[in-house]
Amino acid sequence: MSSVSSLLLWLALAPVVAPAAGEGSGYRPTGSLDELVDLGLLARLRDPRIRPLKLVAERPARRDDRTSSGAAVRPGAHGGAVIADWVGPGIVQRIWLSDPPEDPGRPQGPRDRLRIYLDGRQQPALDLAVADLAAGRHPHFPRPLAGRAAGGVFSYVPIAFRSGCRIVLDGPHADRDRDRDRAHVSAIALPDAAGLTPFQAEPSPVERAQLERAVSAWSRPQDLVAPDRDRLAIETAEYLVEGIARSTHRFLMPAGPRTIRALELEVAPGTEEAWRTARLRLMWEDAHSGAGVDLPVGFAFARLPETEPFQSLLMGQSGSTWSNRFPMPYRRQAFLQIDAEAAIRGTIRVRTVPGTAVEDGYFRADYREIPSRPGGCELAGRGHYAGMVWAARGPIEVPRRPQGFGRPGRDLRGVIPGLGSELLIAANSSRPAGWEMSPAVGGFRGRGHLTPQPVAAYRWHAADPVLLDRPLRATVDLEDVPAPRAVGRAALAVFWYSQRPGP
Repeated sequence: MSSVSSLLLWLALAPVVAPAAGEGSGYRPTGSLDELVDLGLLARLRDPRIRPLKLVAERPARRDDRTSSGAAVRPGAHGGAVIADWVGPGIVQRIWLSDPPEDPGRPQGPRDRLRIYLDGRQQPALDLAVADLAAGRHPHFPRPLAGRAAGGVFSYVPIAFRSGCRIVLDGPHADRDRDRDRAHVSAIALPDAAGLTPFQAEPSPVERAQLERAVSAWSRPQDLVAPDRDRLAIETAEYLVEGIARSTHRFLMPAGPRTIRALELEVAPGTEEAWRTARLRLMWEDAHSGAGVDLPVGFAFARLPETEPFQSLLMGQSGSTWSNRFPMPYRRQAFLQIDAEAAIRGTIRVRTVPGTAVEDGYFRADYREIPSRPGGCELAGRGHYAGMVWAARGPIEVPRRPQGFGRPGRDLRGVIPGLGSELLIAANSSRPAGWEMSPAVGGFRGRGHLTPQPVAAYRWHAADPVLLDRPLRATVDLEDVPAPRAVGRAALAVFWYSQRPGP
């Protein structure tokens, strides 16, 4: 058997560094479905009293197991696993279940059930077949807010609770020790229950209308520039770019306070590769204080090597237009700079709305090439992590899962220790080349005849930003590799929001 090189993308969390009580103001999510539509909320720094919730129990459920509030939970015929058990008010923002193993002679597809018990009640608020969650068949969990992509089943529908939440995965795969880490939940704890929108399995007429708006927005993310209330206020500035090789182009953005709701790049024919490798820098407030955003244009718009054009929640391409829809607030002024090694031609469009919120942070982005820039990207201070794009080319063989874990073959897996799977990309050769994508997560495996075979992925935390209540480090870890050249080139772009405008 040939040796296998593992490429592990990970975010390492250091010991807790808690902000002082009452430090500043901040935004508090309510669990409303309307929060899935307004991307501008992603820029708002959270109330410092909000805390990310950890998975406190990942073990087989027993008949005498009880929620922290005392409600009995009965396991199914095959047992079950408690994947989350919390007290106090909070919101479940994301659920991720990696694809289960397939038993010989059994039909393919998940046969487990997901049961969610809220606020001490003995009956589950939700009792749902994982297959129905994957297919979007439940009225409260429609596609593309829920579904399957990149090796797992997901849901971004918020589930708010006032005094406690317990989540049980029940079925033929839930009670296997080797599969106990296949379920991950992202959630936050709130200081109190004020303003929460309680979850109920059957959506109300108001919630049905909210779900329709969210489904429409996530289905056509290229139209998700601003919510309806702000559309009339959108202003567009255009900057023509025509430069020879090794040219620099710097533009002053419209005067603040202002929020960029979309950066668009209209690429002239024949210049796609030159634009993809050019460098984008954004300076907030002070042109001489260092760039708050510094990365290749291709990673700023998710135009990755060997990938077909696609649209996701925060980045994508329609025709010749590349777009980035991260909200980018600034108070006084902002500068956009393009440095190109090859000749480029095109138009940059900046769509903005006047004003900023008091809680708004600054959009930040950094880029690393591994192994030439080891050490990763360090994130600290008040703010939250918002997503990543990564790509790799080289003689890469990604690690096989242990026997019985997930589908046979090789996967790419990235984790946030204690917070759950960051990326789990099914990359085995039996899957067709191309994207397995949802609005918030997607993965690409190059065609088998390509040498070296490219792999790439994105993961957005638009609905579940990861709070920097502790320092966070993003990198690509070359594990079990005898020499860096055995892996070739890997690159990572990290996106977050910070109280600080620059490095």
